[in-house]
Amino acid sequence: MTASRRRFSPEFKDELRQEVIATSRTIKDVAVAYGVGAETLRKWLIKYGDTHGGTETELTVDERARLKELERENSELRAETVFLKKATAYFAREQRQGASTSTSTPAEPIRPRPTLSIKCATGWRFRRLGSTTG
Repeated sequence: MTASRRRFSPEFKDELRQEVIATSRTIKDVAVAYGVGAETLRKWLIKYGDTHGGTETELTVDERARLKELERENSELRAETVFLKKATAYFAREQRQGASTSTSTPAEPIRPRPTLSIKCATGWRFRRLGSTTG
């Protein structure tokens, strides 16, 4: 069984292309809104760019400087994020290892677990409460 291909008018294609170009909506959002495949709309945009020579203009000196500044700031923020993730992992690992390896004093003193004395045939045995082995 073969599926019939849908045909779209050039006006409809132009309307969708302009919506993607003029607004900040993604290709997928526009395609879903109009019931068209995202890949189909992407191909229409590529064909439009090829025939119209692209619509991007060169950046001015001020825009280039601002772009460079934003890229530098972005790389610094990414580096800070990596550092903070590593620091978080380090301190979480230190906290999991317990207060015995920590240099700071714990809020509560560590107390030994309570034991239960049991008299058996060989003498006294001590078993920690909550322990199943003797």
